[in-house]
Amino acid sequence: MLKVVTGSFHPCLESAFVQHLQEAKAADPFAPIAVIVPSATLLDRLRRLLTLERRLSLLNVHFFTFHQLALRLSDEICQAGHAVPMRVVDDLFFEQLVRHLVRNRLSGLTALQQIGHSSGTWAALWSSIRDLKDAGVDPAEAQRGIDEGCFEPDDRDWLYALFSLQAAVKKVGRTLDVGTADDLAESLLPFIQLSPLLGSLRHIFYYGFYDLTQIQLSLFETVTAAAPATLFFPLGEEPSFAFARRFFERHIQRQVTVPGGHTSLRDSSRPDAVSPAISVRSVIGVDQELASTCRMILELVETNGYRFDEIGVAGRTLDPYRL
Repeated sequence: MLKVVTGSFHPCLESAFVQHLQEAKAADPFAPIAVIVPSATLLDRLRRLLTLERRLSLLNVHFFTFHQLALRLSDEICQAGHAVPMRVVDDLFFEQLVRHLVRNRLSGLTALQQIGHSSGTWAALWSSIRDLKDAGVDPAEAQRGIDEGCFEPDDRDWLYALFSLQAAVKKVGRTLDVGTADDLAESLLPFIQLSPLLGSLRHIFYYGFYDLTQIQLSLFETVTAAAPATLFFPLGEEPSFAFARRFFERHIQRQVTVPGGHTSLRDSSRPDAVSPAISVRSVIGVDQELASTCRMILELVETNGYRFDEIGVAGRTLDPYRL
């Protein structure tokens, strides 16, 4: 049985999470509880909130990221003798696997053999395959769609080669018993109901995600069917929540089947949100990105009176900018 609480992260979801955890522990301070979040950063935030800010005891409260939960369940399954868990390998392994498959001129990959063979090529191809995996695309079904004319004629050779490469990577992964973190999670799905950990839990709290891959969604649905669960989902009326709202309406809302299972919170102390002004600047390369960002920061400080500590810079990853 799944219940859902929606609202802004702070203070709505944080306060509601603390309240629900206290209620779950009220009758029995030793009741086993699991808290599952998408990232280590968010996990650290919740631990700090509960221990330093709210001074709560965390006896028998298990904290997991998605991947940590998968590893714990994998250990249980291995110890019970149900299956041997696959080995999780990093992106570099798959980039080199893609390189090997394309360079060895496997049938069906002719179109991909015509592109450049730089290191960035293999990373880009693997990224495309990973996106297909995340979306739950079956390569055989996709190729059947090509044969039935579901794609533009100019794209057919490229797409057929891409789906053939996806199928080849999948086959090699199964042969070597290696995969991504999502592959590990997928392999656990048939055994979730047998987990001693999940069977012992009084309650499961999922906190803070607003998007999942198809495999993560399947694992979420299976885990929340194994024990009483509450999801704290960041959602508001502002336009910035449009993506989260589409995900919520498509995948989460249908799982709430009990009356009153969805609680929507709103921070009455906050004024109605005003959409911020957004501007787009197009530049080429890391050097120009850094130069443009620095100029904008200086302009905000020297011309508009901002302090440096009032300015934030966000990026999908900061690795390309490290010295």
